[in-house]
Amino acid sequence: MTGKQHGNRRNDARPRAPLAVRAVLIALSAVSALGAGWAGANVLAVRGYDTATASLMRNLEAASKDDADLDRLGAAQQQTDAQFADAGALAPVLLPSVRGPIDTNTEISKRLTALIAEAKAQQQNGTGTTGTDGSEVQGADRQQSQEEQGLSDEQRKKVDELLQQNQQLATVSPSPSASSSTSTSAPGEQSASKPW
Repeated sequence: MTGKQHGNRRNDARPRAPLAVRAVLIALSAVSALGAGWAGANVLAVRGYDTATASLMRNLEAASKDDADLDRLGAAQQQTDAQFADAGALAPVLLPSVRGPIDTNTEISKRLTALIAEAKAQQQNGTGTTGTDGSEVQGADRQQSQEEQGLSDEQRKKVDELLQQNQQLATVSPSPSASSSTSTSAPGEQSASKPW
């Protein structure tokens, strides 16, 4: 190899950063990736919470009506419970302002599910089996008497309490999507003012 060629190779080599600088940059990249993952988990939990809470509110309002369809309501509540379970799946990494409202509404949702199951069991065990004259009520007549009954007055009262509890939570809890916010908007609710 000639001296000229040897000199050209030295000029082509780029200077490398010291090992300590590279290690710091790698560590910063890893911390940034973890931070982004943590923030992403909280954002997904808030979205899941918002969807589940909207479903819970619809179910609470439907359950408070006299003609509530318990079968349909029970199926909707199973979906709502599953949505809350998904939203809280990463509870250990969620901010307390996100985890708290999820836990509270999960409990409200489970109580509503239990009330619906109780009402369905009462309908199946206590009504629709015999008519006023002692004969068995068949088919459509049994279904109609069950549909007319819905939740009992006591169960509707419990549903109303759950509904009020949920509405109080919405007005008192800070938004889980903006933990540094000082507003008292409903969890996951976005501010009406735009930053631009």
